[in-house]
Amino acid sequence: MSIDSDEDENIKGKDSSFEIREYNWKEIIARFLPLVRPYRGRLIISAICVSFVGLAVSIMPLFPKYIIDEAIPKKDLKLALIFAGLFLISQFVRMGLWFFAMFHVFSIQQSVIFELRAMSFGHLQKLCLRFHNKYPSGFLYERIFGNSINNLGVFMQIVFQQLATQFAGLIFSLGFCLYLSPPLTCVILAGAIGYVIAARLLSKRIYKKTQAANIAGMHVTEIIMDKLRGQKTIQAYAMEDRVQDEFERQLWPAMMKWLEGVLESMKLGFVTEGLGYIITALVVVGGAYAVMELNQPLGVLVAFLGYQATLVGMIQGLTNTYGQFASANAAFDQLFSVLDTNSSVVEKPGAKMPEKTEGALEFKDVTFGYNDKKTVLNNLSFVIPAGKTVALVGRSGCGKTTVSNLFLRFFDPSSGSVLIDGQDIRELPLRQYRSLWGVVLQDPYLFDTSIAANMRYARPDATDDEIIDTLNRARAWEFVKDYPDTINHRVGEAGVQLSGGQRQRLAIARCMMLKSRLVILDEATSALDPESEAIVHESCDSLFKDKTVIVIAHRINTIKRADIILVMDKGTLAEAGSYNELLAKNGLFKYLHDIAISADGFKQKVKEVGFA
Repeated sequence: MSIDSDEDENIKGKDSSFEIREYNWKEIIARFLPLVRPYRGRLIISAICVSFVGLAVSIMPLFPKYIIDEAIPKKDLKLALIFAGLFLISQFVRMGLWFFAMFHVFSIQQSVIFELRAMSFGHLQKLCLRFHNKYPSGFLYERIFGNSINNLGVFMQIVFQQLATQFAGLIFSLGFCLYLSPPLTCVILAGAIGYVIAARLLSKRIYKKTQAANIAGMHVTEIIMDKLRGQKTIQAYAMEDRVQDEFERQLWPAMMKWLEGVLESMKLGFVTEGLGYIITALVVVGGAYAVMELNQPLGVLVAFLGYQATLVGMIQGLTNTYGQFASANAAFDQLFSVLDTNSSVVEKPGAKMPEKTEGALEFKDVTFGYNDKKTVLNNLSFVIPAGKTVALVGRSGCGKTTVSNLFLRFFDPSSGSVLIDGQDIRELPLRQYRSLWGVVLQDPYLFDTSIAANMRYARPDATDDEIIDTLNRARAWEFVKDYPDTINHRVGEAGVQLSGGQRQRLAIARCMMLKSRLVILDEATSALDPESEAIVHESCDSLFKDKTVIVIAHRINTIKRADIILVMDKGTLAEAGSYNELLAKNGLFKYLHDIAISADGFKQKVKEVGFA
């Protein structure tokens, strides 16, 4: 919707700062369980398979033990082949169980990510414009659909693929180690305690650095999307080099934040790797002593060295996942801080639409501001009778677009009431109430799909013939028919492949597709040539018959057609009446009117930005 200059300053003051709540693991699990609960049967089966995989991994070091201690002393090749056959069978079974379990794990992972993305997108659609005007789309994309959900997907993969297998293998391997040599097992357990201490000490630093890196990454995404959307302006002003330099200056600190997060995770890996070498040295020396002085079989030492390597690897893997848990925690905090944000425009529980809507509208003592510092509307009151066409006029920044925003309940007034047929619109179900309106914006947004699909956003069941008929009435068919695919022509992102006037005519056609009771036209014909404007007005006259229509316009030809003209000034109602009545009053409307038609009033036009 077009926004007057002062209103634009109030509405579009973007602020990427967002308070991130820190969730504990109890809260995280409580939020995650409902997402995985539908798949608990498949998860249990996968967990059983993973347990057998861990068991198969844990028996691998026993193979060389029995070869050394049993087959070689007896010089029994047949026995060695039996051991080899049992080993191969166990490992091929392990591979099959692993494939089966991971197939279900990845399937569940994608299902949960789908639910998260669908839930996130649905929540963003419910949040009011006050939220969307504050936070840029690039910031929200990266926070929700980019970094956060991707990290949560990796977290699920780590839990089900690595953590479960390593944990199962660790339990079985420790059992075999205790069976083979309790003293050497105590050495490994002492090292495991060192791993846990290192992970606990470094995890908070990893979390903070990861959080900072994620926020910096979101800022970079925001910059990229903003500059890509502004390519036309950048190239028109030949700003490519300056924008490139600015981008590189802002990119480098973000990369450093990412590097700091990676270095913290590397520190944890460095500590755990060093502990692994110490454990290995102690086990080798202790095992050698047991073989030489205590007559322990050599195969036991070989097996234990295999278990030591397996256990150290598993413990290192489990410890390193601590850092990945910290990254997942940061991602969860970022995602659910947004999902736990509530809209300032709330639907009243149990709200119901009246059986019949006449379309009488009223502002009753309405005061409103986009922030606490400045009000845009001040104790504004007026009545629009049902079935009438009303024009809102006035200087730029007087609050015309704000009035339409409040009628559509994009925002709620700070005080006072907006009424339809005498009922406060806050008492009505939000989506059903908005469905009463057809809207044409000054800068209409077209989705990156076909013309027909854009029309069907207004009426999904519309036939091709109905679309073509509507395009004809909106004077849009004259250019649509020239495309090879006609109504199946793709319009590009935000309708970039179309001219401003073509986008506006398609927006008017889309509004005509609706069977709405109320209509807002915000400079709906400002980009049309006089001939097309006249034809579209004729179509609108029949289409908007018996409907309540609010027109925000600067063109005198558009204003003349209104039944009532409301003249606004500094957020209040200055005058109201018909075109001729207001001219006869010799007030603000007459003043602005004379500027618009004056041949030598160009400087005043620029100053006033009133009629054009």
